[in-house]
Amino acid sequence: MVSRGEASKFLQKYPWSLESLGAKSIIKHNPWGRCVFQVGNLCSIQHDKPLACRLWPFHPRLKPLRTEDAGEAEYSHQGQRYYIYVDRRCVGLGKGPPITLALAEVVRMVEGIPTQPKYTTIPLQLL
Repeated sequence: MVSRGEASKFLQKYPWSLESLGAKSIIKHNPWGRCVFQVGNLCSIQHDKPLACRLWPFHPRLKPLRTEDAGEAEYSHQGQRYYIYVDRRCVGLGKGPPITLALAEVVRMVEGIPTQPKYTTIPLQLL
């Protein structure tokens, strides 16, 4: 999903790239189900990625998706409790530093704090 603010900016640069899903906007996918900006396993618009793409494979939430896995997903940062889920389809999982190092970075991005990705983006040589 792309936020309204991101969609407005995104459409100026990539006017063909978004489609509506109800009241929300998403980046279009090619016939094989991949993002139209994905080339191989890499994103071709690294510096223009919407927040959802910068966060992937992490899915932070303020409430757990299910109570039975809340303890596993729970992460506290400066007094705020988050529940961070990980999409296990990510080819970079397990190839870089421990995933716990990425969690504070994920939270900073969600809170809108300018963050230079260090742990949420794997170096290309590790893929």
